[in-house]
Amino acid sequence: MNIEYNPSEVDQLFGLTLFKSTLGKVQLGIPLMLEGPRGCGKSSIARIIGREFCDSEEEVQEINCADLTNIAAMRDLIHDMNSSSIFGVRKVIILDEVQQLKLSQPSQNVWLKPLDNPNKNVFVIACTTDSNDLLPTFLRRFTRLKVKPLTETESSDFIDFLSTKYSVALNRISKKCLIEKCEGIPGLILKSLPLIDNVTNLSEINEILDLASVDSNKDLIILYKIIREGIWAKVLAVIKDLLKETSPNSLRIGLMALLGARLTSGYFTVSSTESAILTKLFQELRNGYGAPEKANFIYAVYSARLDWK
Repeated sequence: MNIEYNPSEVDQLFGLTLFKSTLGKVQLGIPLMLEGPRGCGKSSIARIIGREFCDSEEEVQEINCADLTNIAAMRDLIHDMNSSSIFGVRKVIILDEVQQLKLSQPSQNVWLKPLDNPNKNVFVIACTTDSNDLLPTFLRRFTRLKVKPLTETESSDFIDFLSTKYSVALNRISKKCLIEKCEGIPGLILKSLPLIDNVTNLSEINEILDLASVDSNKDLIILYKIIREGIWAKVLAVIKDLLKETSPNSLRIGLMALLGARLTSGYFTVSSTESAILTKLFQELRNGYGAPEKANFIYAVYSARLDWK
C-alpha cells in the first residue's frame, strides 16, 4: 500500500497554525527560507507556495543543492532564470537541502547579489534542516520561517484522516505507538502507517516503527520482514519486483544499512536466533559485491538461512 498526501493549498496542511498565520503576512517573491526537521513538509510547502506565485506549475524548478556544487553551473542557473523571466514569465527556484552549500562558501557568495536585488518575476525558496553552517550574509537575504512538527493532537488527527482515506486497520495501541515514534513528522507518519496495517503485536509494531525511522526505503523494510518469515517464494517475489526499479547493488547496500542499524540497536540478545540469521545475512551481503550483481544479491539472501520453507 502506498499512502500519499498531496495538498494543493497551504490551508489544506494539517497543523502549522502559527506558520500559516505568519506566511499570510509574507510577500511572495521576496526570497524565502523554510527551516525544519527532515520530513516535516518543507519541500511540499515550497511547491505549494511556488504554484501560487507562478503562472504555470512547469515554471517551478526544484534543485537539490547537494548536486549544485559547481560555481560555473550556479552562475548559469542564475543567468538562465533571470533571462527567461524578462519576458514577464514568473519562475520559482526551490533550493532544497540548501545547507549543502556550506561545503563551499563561494557557492553561497554567488547567490548574494541575485538575492539582494531579486528579479520581481523570480521567486527563490530555500529549504533546510540546518542553517547553522550557512553564512550570515547569505541568511540575511531571506525571510526565514520555521516549519515545526505536528503536535500530538495534530498527529492524531492526521493519522485518523489517512486511516479513513486508505482503510488502514489501526488499533488504539498501534496509533499511540505511531504518534510516539514519529514525533510529529508527517513524512515519517506517511511512511510508517501502511507498514503497521493490521499488525497487532506490540513488539512487532515497535520494531517496524524503529526500522522506519532508520531507513528511508519502506520496500527494504518489507523485504526485511519477509526474510524473517523464512518463506523463500515470497522473498524471491519481492526481490524480483524491487529489481525492476532498483539496482542489485543499491538493494544490497540499503539492506546492509538496515541490518546494521538493527544489530547495533540492542534489540537482539547474544543468543537470539534472529540475531544469528541477520548477522549471517549481513556477512553474505558484504561478500556479495561484484558481478554478476543480481545473482550475487539473490544468492546472498538465500545463503543467510538454511531453514527456508
